[in-house]
Amino acid sequence: MKYLLIFILLLPIASANIIINEVMYDPPGSDTGREWIEIYNNGNCTSLNNYKLFEDNTNHGLTLKNGSFTLCNNEYAVIADNADIFSQEYNFTGNLYYSAFSLSNTNETISLKSNNTNIIGTLTYDSLLGAQGNAKTLCLFNNILRECVQTPGYENNIESNITYNLIINELFPNPQGEDDAPMPSGEFIEIYNPNNFDLDIKGYYLIDNANHQLIISGTNTISGTIIKKNSYLAVYANGFSGLLNNEDLEIIKLFDNNGNLLDEISYGYSEEGLTWSLINGIWNLREASQNEENKLKEPQYSSDLKIEKIYLGEDEKAKFGDTIKVKVSVYKGNTSKSAINLKLNTLSKESSFNIYEKFNNQTLTIPILIEPNCDNKFKAGNYNLILSGLGTENKKEIYVGEHNKEFCKEIDYLNFEIITVPNEISETSNTEIKLTNNDNKKHSFKVWSYIIKDRNIVSYDPQDNQKELELPDKSSSLINLENSIEPDTDSGTYTLRIKVLKDTRKTPETIDFDIKVDNKMHENQTKNLINNNKLTSYAVYESTGEKAKNIGIYIFAFLLLVVIAAIIIKK
Repeated sequence: MKYLLIFILLLPIASANIIINEVMYDPPGSDTGREWIEIYNNGNCTSLNNYKLFEDNTNHGLTLKNGSFTLCNNEYAVIADNADIFSQEYNFTGNLYYSAFSLSNTNETISLKSNNTNIIGTLTYDSLLGAQGNAKTLCLFNNILRECVQTPGYENNIESNITYNLIINELFPNPQGEDDAPMPSGEFIEIYNPNNFDLDIKGYYLIDNANHQLIISGTNTISGTIIKKNSYLAVYANGFSGLLNNEDLEIIKLFDNNGNLLDEISYGYSEEGLTWSLINGIWNLREASQNEENKLKEPQYSSDLKIEKIYLGEDEKAKFGDTIKVKVSVYKGNTSKSAINLKLNTLSKESSFNIYEKFNNQTLTIPILIEPNCDNKFKAGNYNLILSGLGTENKKEIYVGEHNKEFCKEIDYLNFEIITVPNEISETSNTEIKLTNNDNKKHSFKVWSYIIKDRNIVSYDPQDNQKELELPDKSSSLINLENSIEPDTDSGTYTLRIKVLKDTRKTPETIDFDIKVDNKMHENQTKNLINNNKLTSYAVYESTGEKAKNIGIYIFAFLLLVVIAAIIIKK
C-alpha cells in the first residue's frame, strides 16, 4: 500500500500548453517531403500519443520517429511530412513525428487536437508575412507571427530584411500648449497598418528634415508598439523636442528597424490646433483623431456658444435671490480669444471661465446668483440670460419674479471664475478656479472636486483634494484641484464636478463640466484578458475540455489519497 501511495504522488498531471511555434510552409525548390511544423511546450509534461494535426479540414495522425511523445516544459518537437528527408536535411536528433499533410503556399489555419476533438493550439499564417520560397520560416515572436531564420527544435530567431507596407497617416505639428508635452498632449505622428496582419514596430524610427531621430517604443505610445491590422498607432513626442516644424518646409520619414524607408511626407506650414490628415490620398487640415480614422469633415473655424438648459422650478420661473444652474455648450474654433462670460442681464454678476484649446467642444453647468432685489430696484418680468465670448454670444429669456426673502437677510457675494479645465484626461486632471469674495467682510470656503457618471464616482476619494481657505474682504484666490481616475474606469464621457461650500452652510454650490476619459491602459488590460481566453491566429489556449480533464485528474488523485489514508488508519 505504501508503494501505491508513492506512485500516486509521483503521477504526472498532464496540462495542455502546446503551441504551434514555427512553420516551414514553402521551402525553396520542391515542397514534397520538405514541409514541417514545430511545436513547443510552455507548461507541464504532456503526452502527445493521441494528438492529431488538423489541416485542410482533416485530422492527421502523428507517428513517432525520434525522441518521445511526452513533451515537457521548454521542449520542442517537429512534425514533418517526411521524417527521413527532414532528418537528413537538418541532421535532426530531437523529438520528431511523421504526419501526412500538405501545406498551402498562400495562407492556411493549422491546429493540434487531443482525442480528435479538443483544439489545443492553432495558428494562421499568410504568405504576405514572408517566408515564401526564400529558405525562411514563419515563427511566433512576442506572440506575433513574423519571418525568421529556420530553427527547428530551438528558440526562434528573427533576422529578416523583409519590409512591410506602413503609411504615415496624420501629423500634429502645432498643438495647443507645449509641443513636447506629455502624451496624450503635444505633437504626434500617426501610422496606419494597411496589412491584414498585426505588426510590432518597436525599434522603427522617424527622422525629420533636420535629422532628428525619434525611436518608436512603449515610452512614446499609449497602447504599446503593436499595430493591429487595418488600424492606427499614434507616436507622441512625449518630451522629445524639435521633431515637427510649425513653419517652413518639413520632411518626415519612417524607417523600419533594418533601416528600410517605408514612407515619406512633407508639408510647408501648420495651423495651431489642427493636424495634417491623409484623406483619400490628399493631405488636409483636420481636427485631431489620433489612433482612429481621420475626420472627413472640414474643421469649423467659427466659434459657437449655446445655452442648452436652464434648471428652474416646476413653474419654469425664477425668484430674485435664487441661484439657478445653466447648462451651456461651447465650441472654440480658430480664435485666440479664450474668455467666456455668463450673466443674467443686469440681475447678476458675471460667471467667467476660459477655453484655451482650439477646435474644442465643452459642455458645463454654471451657477448664477440672481440679485435678491431687497430694495425693489428691479421689477418682475422677462430678462435675458447672456452667454458671450470668443467673438460670439447666445441669449435666452427667462422670467424672474417675487422675492426670496431668506436671501434679503444674507446676500451671497461669492464669484466663481473657471481659469482652466481639461477636455480629456487619461489618468489625472488639473482644474484651476478663481474664487472672489466681493463682500465687505471675510468668508471661509471649502472647495473640492471629483469625476462622476450616473451617480458613480470614478475618481479617488472625492475630498482628497479638498482645499480650505479664508478670503478677506474684497479679495480673491486661485485654487488648483487634481483628480485621479480609478484604474478600471472605462473610456467615455464623464462629469467633472466642483463643489464650493461657504462658511457654515450645509449645501455647497456645484459646477459641472463634461470631460472625456481616455483610459487606454484599462482598455488594453481588458483586451488582453479577452484575448487570453480567445482562440486567435497568434495565441494558443487550453480548451475547456482539456481543462475539465486536468481538473478531473486532480480530483481523482485527491479522492484516492483520502481512501488510502482511511485504509491505513483503519489497519
